[in-house]
Amino acid sequence: MAAGGPIQISVASGKGGTGKTTVALNLACTASRTLRVQVLSLLLENTVVETQEFGGGLKARIDARKCDACGICEKSCRFHAIESLSIDPVFCEGCGLCQLLCPTRAIEMYPELSGHWYVSETARGPLVHARLEPGGDNSGRLVTVVRHSRPEACDGGLPASQRPNNTQH
Repeated sequence: MAAGGPIQISVASGKGGTGKTTVALNLACTASRTLRVQVLSLLLENTVVETQEFGGGLKARIDARKCDACGICEKSCRFHAIESLSIDPVFCEGCGLCQLLCPTRAIEMYPELSGHWYVSETARGPLVHARLEPGGDNSGRLVTVVRHSRPEACDGGLPASQRPNNTQH
């Protein structure tokens, strides 16, 4: 335990597949040389009792029936996500400019599934954890969703005076 009580650290980034797990495990391994460290979802045998979808953001798609192939969307996309009137969801950042500029209203924005969050039962009590798809958006928002979904699972069952100070890095 660190001076002043336990500390809880969250590792987050804007997208899945950026190396959060690698960073978190290396941080945990380094810290474990001098501190007691727990990486709960890897250490505890758990049974998933609840699964929820997590939508990270919006993506654009073109309705070919409405599109007149004017090319305005392709010329205006600063992410180069539109080519030959097809939108690549990997490159689409969901800014909505193409939809705004489309004269025939052929472009719609749709929510993209970015991952899932879970509630599991363990021998030590409930565990709330998540998995973000590679390239999935809004991991910071996912951390917030997970933390607020089951506050009793995030405090480790500790009395209020011993709970982590919830510092996020």
